[in-house]
Amino acid sequence: MPTVSPRATPPDGSRRRLAIAFWGAIALCAVATVLLAVVGTLRTPAPAPEAAAPAAPAPVEFASEQLQRLFGGALDTAGQVMVPNVEAALDRIYAPVYDAIPVYADFHYSVLGEYTELSEAAFGTMSEGLNERLYAGFADRFATEAAKLDTQFAAAFREALGAGVQAELTVDGEILPLGRMSEAAITDALGRARVTVPVAGLAVALTGSKALAAITAAIGKKIAGKVAVKAAAKATAKGTSIAGGAGAGALACSWAGPGAVLCAAVGGAAMWFAADALIVNLDEYFNRDEFEAELRLLVDEDKAAKHAALTDGLAEKVVAMSESFTMQDLATGSPD
Repeated sequence: MPTVSPRATPPDGSRRRLAIAFWGAIALCAVATVLLAVVGTLRTPAPAPEAAAPAAPAPVEFASEQLQRLFGGALDTAGQVMVPNVEAALDRIYAPVYDAIPVYADFHYSVLGEYTELSEAAFGTMSEGLNERLYAGFADRFATEAAKLDTQFAAAFREALGAGVQAELTVDGEILPLGRMSEAAITDALGRARVTVPVAGLAVALTGSKALAAITAAIGKKIAGKVAVKAAAKATAKGTSIAGGAGAGALACSWAGPGAVLCAAVGGAAMWFAADALIVNLDEYFNRDEFEAELRLLVDEDKAAKHAALTDGLAEKVVAMSESFTMQDLATGSPD
């Protein structure tokens, strides 16, 4: 059986050469790695210096004259915008009044309406009756629309002023920031646009109980005159017709014996109101269109008066705001 000889151990010289080769390879790899890193660093371009951030533009402070011009221009624009708004508001306020005219004519050309108007004329309550039949809800509608006009004026002023300020701040397509003092002056002006001489306050004066009585006084006077003339004319016509039928009525009631007097009285009243109904119908046939046209004309005149009052109120508002800018000398704005 063969024997295994022990593993031969390399001599010392061979071991030294192997160690040198091993560590030499490691050193060579390390040197190569360092050289590659150095070369890579040298070949990498240096980062470009960061560009400096542009300086923010300085806020713009308007001179007092600029602010005055901007405010005045915005007020003029708002005033022009409000012209059709006033007309539209009055159309809404008066639409129910115009709609009530035919209804009132139906009442006027009825026996009940005739005697009601005669009673109101006699007791001086014609205006109250007209307020109920023609101007019901008028004061509430007026107050609502007047408040809307204040809001619309403030909005129109704000929009016009904003456009003017932006135009002043726009330079080469860039909008510059607004200075703190100028911004405070503009904010103050916007706040006063609604509260200075409000149109809503004018509505109270134009639609109070005394004002409404004055509105219907002219209408009531004209209607009362017509009713009085018509009543006098009817009295003559009815007197003739009733006198002509009195004999026939008395003969017709003669059968009633003791109740003949009551029968005659009832018959007379019936003939009176029958004549009333006939004459009222004839009057309506010939005169209703003219009556309604006269009512519309009177309402037109009242509407025109309210238009003038609202227009004057808005003009007063513009003047008051302009004067407030001047009096304060734009204290919150930039000094000259």
